Amino acid sequence: MDQPPLEQPHVSDNQVASYIRRTLQEAERELVVQHLAECAACRSEALAAARTLRERRARRGRNIGGSAAVVAMAAAAIFLWNPAASDNSAGPQLLEGRPAAVGDRTAIEVVAPSDSVPPGPVTFTWKSVGADVPYRFSLTRSDGSEVWSTGTPDTVLTLPADVSLTSGETYFWYVDALLLDGESVTTGIRPVTVLPR
Repeated sequence: MDQPPLEQPHVSDNQVASYIRRTLQEAERELVVQHLAECAACRSEALAAARTLRERRARRGRNIGGSAAVVAMAAAAIFLWNPAASDNSAGPQLLEGRPAAVGDRTAIEVVAPSDSVPPGPVTFTWKSVGADVPYRFSLTRSDGSEVWSTGTPDTVLTLPADVSLTSGETYFWYVDALLLDGESVTTGIRPVTVLPR
């Protein structure tokens, strides 16, 4: 009898707290960044924990970011109030419907592709918004149905060979990023048309 594959566990509240404080060892940080890039539930919880800390700092008028106990308690509270969903089948969503820029932050700047591409493999490239930032890439058809999505800590992504785009069709893509301070930025929704053969 075949055993189902083991699911990767979600990040713990202590890992989220350490990630926000930037105190994780390199190997663990890479695992957390990769998981946040792939798991919408954990990414949402990390965002909420960072926002909770920022709000507390603003209310108290002083920096409490160095307090490990406060960070851990805030992260634990977020995990208890909003447990991680094990089903990510809904796919990625634009983070809170935000526009490409958040406040005075610069949006994720697109490098490639242009609005039209020749048939064949398509590579998407964007500029980094910081070290250890998890990105979420999504590609949809014009009717909104998902073609492909993935999480990545990288800023260059080539569609896999099993994802073929139809000549003459227009698709839409975007990249979202969760910053270490809990804010999010996006490329905004970008069209890409596959030129006829």
